[in-house]
Amino acid sequence: MLFSSGRGAAELLFFVMDHPTSGQHSQPSHTSSLQWLSFAYQSLTEIPYETILPQTDSLEVLDLSYNLLDDLKEASIIYKVLNGLAPPPLNEYIKQRPIYIPCLFPQRLTNLSSLSLPCCPSFLPYWNPALLGQLEKLSTLILDCNNYTSHIKFPYMPSVTTVCINKNKINNLPVFVEEIRRKFPNMKILSMMNNGAAPSYFNGGSLTQYEDYRQYVISQIPGLEILDDTEVLEKERVQANKTYRLQQSSHSSRKKKHTHMQNKPNTVRQ
Repeated sequence: MLFSSGRGAAELLFFVMDHPTSGQHSQPSHTSSLQWLSFAYQSLTEIPYETILPQTDSLEVLDLSYNLLDDLKEASIIYKVLNGLAPPPLNEYIKQRPIYIPCLFPQRLTNLSSLSLPCCPSFLPYWNPALLGQLEKLSTLILDCNNYTSHIKFPYMPSVTTVCINKNKINNLPVFVEEIRRKFPNMKILSMMNNGAAPSYFNGGSLTQYEDYRQYVISQIPGLEILDDTEVLEKERVQANKTYRLQQSSHSSRKKKHTHMQNKPNTVRQ
């Protein structure tokens, strides 16, 4: 074990990277070029794109931890963008650099039409972290202690290698893991402790549940090197792949057997 489960993202990052700009935090000048931005402990309900996006060409570490961000508050930013009410830097950024993200509103946000918004364009930043896809150099994303759920939608971010999303409201492990597996194809470090989908001693989970959780995540993200506070050992990776390959194989065999029985012709004894 590399870290105690009580440690936060800061200790984790200190171990995996020796970052020369860790002292640079939020509220930068728009003309400055930063590698590390922190907006922690600011009670944010929306991601401050007007400060973040000007750092597109340089930002490597973004810390949005200990805020009030969640899946549903994007209704506010959508309303502002569609009606030209977003902060001027964000409006100007969108005008100058078109953002190609499909407009796929979740069903639970269909009541946005009651706000008398214009017709939704073909391309629109539709979910809270969506505009972060513009940060082509971002390697570390810290979302600890917010209200994100299993259904959070990320943009495709191949540059990201570290994701910290501890203590949110993630309860459906397969849904969440499938999302991050597809959107962060080069992820090496994932920390999601203190979520319902990550059972451990600290949130009432049993040892069996904890081990099964680790095996499932490791089997689905082949390049993972650290999960939560523990390094992924090769023997653990082999066992994880074996366990879930066997389960998938067993499920496939039962399905094939069921199909065979359905297709088997009925015979009548004479």
